[in-house]
Amino acid sequence: MKIIFSITIILFSSQLLFAAETDGYSSRYQPIESALPDLNFEVNRRIKHAIDSLNGERGISLECDWDNLASLLGDQLRRPFLGKIESFITSSKDLPKSKIDFDHSIYENVPLLHSFPIQVGLWLGIGFTVPIHHKGLLIGADKFGHFFDEGHYYYLLVHYWDFTFSKALDLGELLEYSFEGKLLGGVYSYADLAANYDGYRFWLDLLGSPKKKISSKYISCAKGNWKLSKSIDLDTYVSASWDEGMNCNEYRSSGMKEGIDKSVRILEKRDKRRYRCPVYPERVPGMISAYGEYSSHVINPTLLP
Repeated sequence: MKIIFSITIILFSSQLLFAAETDGYSSRYQPIESALPDLNFEVNRRIKHAIDSLNGERGISLECDWDNLASLLGDQLRRPFLGKIESFITSSKDLPKSKIDFDHSIYENVPLLHSFPIQVGLWLGIGFTVPIHHKGLLIGADKFGHFFDEGHYYYLLVHYWDFTFSKALDLGELLEYSFEGKLLGGVYSYADLAANYDGYRFWLDLLGSPKKKISSKYISCAKGNWKLSKSIDLDTYVSASWDEGMNCNEYRSSGMKEGIDKSVRILEKRDKRRYRCPVYPERVPGMISAYGEYSSHVINPTLLP
């Protein structure tokens, strides 16, 4: 078990050492349309590409190789370091999203001593990601990296390495305290953990369990012929819990928190609107109920009853 745990740490860390932060506040009320329709199109396009590749290589084989499908889907949707869909959001010129300048972001009043790790990441091109808008929510592109990449790691832990789901969640929390969050960038993001959780659900829905692949909710196969039987709608998985203005962060130091709180007060005074977390208090009960018995793993405890 110790060997498996060590390997798991290395597996996660290869992704998390390059974790990025976002600004879940400053562009909250900008009139920007939802990016999810474009993201749905891109994700479905990538999945169809993987399926078409399998069908094109079928030849005379009548077998359905689910492991090969999982590998091809990984090529399309996942990547260590900066996730493929996260990078698509960041680089796309047409996708609706906010444009954030670090020097005029929620971090602008955080002393350099506390924001320096994020700025180092920014100088390296990995430290700050843009947010998209959806149903009044502000969701960092990095959350889709968590969803597709770390969510898949959870899937592997539970269905291949015999972790309980609770133990997989515990590992995610450990890494959020260390390599992914407080240790490096200084931010413990419950929104990251929620995206991890929902990413696990996505991969289980997409691939089914290893013991019953046919349980996939989206893909079917008969005599070697693959079919996307139902299109992916990310709205099924994206939730208010991915929004750092709803699922409040914790910070490594009081100085960092004080600087961000100051920025929030300035935004509220400027716009005469609520920016403090949770921005929409009425949505919090729904956030909690969505995760049921696991809510304490992914929701900031100050929001729990």
